[in-house]
Formats: sequence, C-alpha cells, structure tokens
Amino acid sequence: SWAERAFSLDGEIHDDAEGASYKIVRFLGRGGMGEVYEVVRVDSGEHFALKCLRLEHVRNLKTIERTRREAMTLRDLRHPNVVRVHAIGVREDGLIWMVMDLLTGHTWAQVHRRLVRLPLPWALQLGIAVTAGLEAVHAYAVHRDIKPDNLHLGNDSIVRVLDLGAGKFHRDGLQTTRGGTLGTVPYMSPEQASAGTTIDGRSDIFSLGVVLFEIISSVHPLAPLGLENENMFTFIHKIVAGPPLSLRAFAHWVPGHVANVLDKAVVRDQGLRYGSAAEFGAALTGALRRLDSDVGGGEPLETLVGELNRVDSNTAPAAPFAATAPLAVPSAENDGTLDMAQRDS
Repeated sequence: SWAERAFSLDGEIHDDAEGASYKIVRFLGRGGMGEVYEVVRVDSGEHFALKCLRLEHVRNLKTIERTRREAMTLRDLRHPNVVRVHAIGVREDGLIWMVMDLLTGHTWAQVHRRLVRLPLPWALQLGIAVTAGLEAVHAYAVHRDIKPDNLHLGNDSIVRVLDLGAGKFHRDGLQTTRGGTLGTVPYMSPEQASAGTTIDGRSDIFSLGVVLFEIISSVHPLAPLGLENENMFTFIHKIVAGPPLSLRAFAHWVPGHVANVLDKAVVRDQGLRYGSAAEFGAALTGALRRLDSDVGGGEPLETLVGELNRVDSNTAPAAPFAATAPLAVPSAENDGTLDMAQRDS
C-alpha cells in the first residue's frame, strides 16, 4: 500500500536465470502502478533501476499479466533505442519485479519545457532514432503510449523508447483491440480514441508525429491554446474527426519537404500513413539529408545534450535524476505523472 514499500533498503533480490544478486540501494519513487528503486549488482558493482508492482496490485490479475508481458517482452528485446531489462522475477507473494537500465538524461517532456521549440535538425534526429526503436518494438507489440514522457534523450546522446505498460503484445494474441482504450489522450491516434478499430504500428507513427509537431512548433497541434484549456470529450472528437493537421500551419518556417513528411505521419486515415516505423524513419532521414544539403550540416545530438545540461546547471537546484521507466512517478514539475524518477546527487 501507500504506507509500506515492497523492498527494504539493504535487502537483496536474486535473479535465478543468471545467478546474480542485486542489493537495494535506495528508494527512488512510486506512481500509480509501481515503485522504483536503485539497486547495485553485487558481483559487478553496476547500478540499475528496479521496478516492481505496488503491493495492492499483486491481487489484480489483469495488472499482473500485463506487467508480466511487458517484462518478458523487454527482456527479449535488445535494441539501443529501447530501454533494456536485464532481469525479471516473481516474489513469493506474487510481486513482479524487473531490473532495468538506470538512465541519466532528459525525457522529451523536459527537453520541451527547457528549450520550448527544438531546432529542426535536432527534432528530425530524435525522430529518426525513435522510429528505429519502434521498428524493434513492433516485432513484439504496439506501444500505444508514445508521448514526450515516454521518450528519453540520455546523457550518452542515445534516444530510447520507454514504457511498454500499455503495449498490445502480438504473442498473446492481442493484435487487435476492441471495446477498450489505453494510452494518453493528447497523443492518441484516431483509431485508439475511437476504440473500435484495428490498432497496429501505424498508431504509434501518428503519436510520434504529434510529438514531433509539438517540439518543432512549440504548441500541441490539436490544442494550440494549451492542453489545460481543452475539454477531453471535445478533444477526442478533434482527434477522430478534426480538420487535417498541417505542420506549416503552426510552424511556417519549416521547409515544405519536411512538413510533407510529418504531415503524412498524422493523417487520420491509417491507410494513408507510413506503413511502418522503418518507412517513416527513411522519410525523416531523407528530409534531414535534404535539409543538410540546403542549409548546411546541423549540430549532433551531443551538442543538444550539452545545452540541456548547461540549462540545468543554470537553474538551481537542478539535481541529476534517473529515468527508470516504465513507471509513472508523481512529479512536482508537471502536477501529474512523469515516467522518470528524481534522484538526489
């Protein structure tokens, strides 16, 4: 419950598959579904993040099964642009835990808050990296919750897709979803919002397109006056049946060839979108190459990371943090949930 924690500090968990033990170093945070701890692997001294279900969810069979699928998928999935799971286990009381990468850096939500509007070459580079991660994810599942909090730019300049908690997993026969909706409304595809249409990887392409619109133009394409001013029911109608989205309507300075690539990602008819994440990534790559040819080479992502960390250092008392998704941890920064856990220096 909220009054107790799943693990005690200095306790240990054991991974039977590899014979490794992890010592609980400290509690990082908790959210609606689980808790996150920092752990150290005893034999190597490496630090990781430990995610587990909150205790009250141990009796929720649907939550347990979804978390199990997420853990098994992420353990099998090995791609540099997807957060990695190193070990999973089930405690005697049914609590599911997973040991994950302990990441440092910034979620895209933080990037957007710090820089407001991202220069086009950086935005395209970020998008290309996410499509590579999604291509790997789509071999196992449809993510269904691509949003700024679930995309991460590490201090190592690697972009990672986080949180498969809402994922639709192929191997469990969940290739279509009817009668239910999971995800985050502002970034849902029309087929998600209508909850009556077959959902596949093209849904994630729409969501990524909306995120890229937002970080390029500085406004959400369906809520230019701010999400806080939107009624959720009318907002869902905008997603499903609103006018076509055009990047140049919000960012007139974007070259037409770039805007055309992004506009295709957010077409409401999924049959007119890119057929795969790889196809979207190839289009973004072509747009970036033409942009480089027209206006000169853009700065690498390492420069963006340096700028973000410089902004952090000038905004005391900013502390290092660990992005430990998948998990929504309450954060004072956004008065809601954020898929990362603050940690002290």
